[in-house]
Amino acid sequence: MNKQLQLDSGRLYTGKEVAELTGYKADSIKKMCNEYDIETPRTEGGHRRYTAHNIEVLLAIKDKRENDEWSVQQIKEWLNGKETVFTTHIPKTQDEMKYEHLATKYEQLEKAFRVVIQKTNQDRELDKRQREEERKHMLQMFEEEREKDRKLMIQMLEKQREEDRKQYERLLKEQLDEQLGTRDQKLLTSVREIQQSHKEIATTYQEQMEKKPKTLREKIAYIFGSSK
Repeated sequence: MNKQLQLDSGRLYTGKEVAELTGYKADSIKKMCNEYDIETPRTEGGHRRYTAHNIEVLLAIKDKRENDEWSVQQIKEWLNGKETVFTTHIPKTQDEMKYEHLATKYEQLEKAFRVVIQKTNQDRELDKRQREEERKHMLQMFEEEREKDRKLMIQMLEKQREEDRKQYERLLKEQLDEQLGTRDQKLLTSVREIQQSHKEIATTYQEQMEKKPKTLREKIAYIFGSSK
């Protein structure tokens, strides 16, 4: 504990002041108080304040951690007044330091390897999802293209069907016109023949009518002449 520190037991210190006295950041001081169950007073607004005793305890904890290399459990037992057997710090040999260095390096490599494996699995899963998405996209494009081709084929068939219908109607009209023309020609010929026959009959009748006697004498002579 720092003997040169002059603390006023009758006042409360702010977190900023305690940080300047202990060398810890304000957030670290709050964590230490929570970790080691150090009770501190608070203002009406809920802000933490520190007594002189709180600061002395924090400085003592700092000394135990940094100079004596005590663990958190050891410091808690010391604060609670429990008897704790502390092992004497024995300097490590060069081989032990090399072994610890290799062990640390191996642990780091193992962590890095696990990260690489995890990243590889993630990339593999991502590639799998991407391939699945690409497959779905290709299938969708194929279906869209097939639907377009089907609609185009239907349009072409309908257009060809319409052209065939128009051509059929045109041929049918031509045949009908030809048949009607032939029929009309035959009808015209028949009409002419009938007219000629009627004309001949009329001529014959006219001739016969002209041969009949007109006067009474001619009629008597025609009658008596016919009786002979």
